[in-house]
Amino acid sequence: MSRTILALALVSCSMFTLHQTARATDACQPLNDAMFKVTGTPNHVYVSETADYLSGETRNTETILDKDSIYVETNGKWQKTGMTPQNLALQQQAGLKDNKNHFACEYLRDEAVNGESASVYKMHTERVGATFDSEVWISKSSGLPLHAENSKDVGGPAGKSHQQVRWEYGNVAPPSL
Repeated sequence: MSRTILALALVSCSMFTLHQTARATDACQPLNDAMFKVTGTPNHVYVSETADYLSGETRNTETILDKDSIYVETNGKWQKTGMTPQNLALQQQAGLKDNKNHFACEYLRDEAVNGESASVYKMHTERVGATFDSEVWISKSSGLPLHAENSKDVGGPAGKSHQQVRWEYGNVAPPSL
């Protein structure tokens, strides 16, 4: 179960970090809207992470959010978490109220993701002892995130990490447990 919690934490952290960043300025409104919208839209998230604390290994996790539940796959096994998409959205909102850090973002370009037209945004966050940089591809037709590249440097033994995140929205169904 601890790997399940870790995997959910990774996806939640990715979405929360992106969402926190998006709240910084009006220029980031499309990102803000996308991060709230994704918690209310059934989706399948694929995360591939490399990090100093993983000793050069790549960790792959998957998460499925359906209407009422969140499922996480780690080491080939799916588990239903105790969290709901609604809880995740509330957690994001609560974190935003407490956020007093500086965030910046900018529109970079238009680019297709798997043939779907998207707008690409860059975000930068600095916190005490840590930096977070992301590029996020937001669908022009649905307003949902399609892809993200997240880089973090938290210093110390945890050091640097990089995540590639991909969202899919078609034919999302709970996995076989």
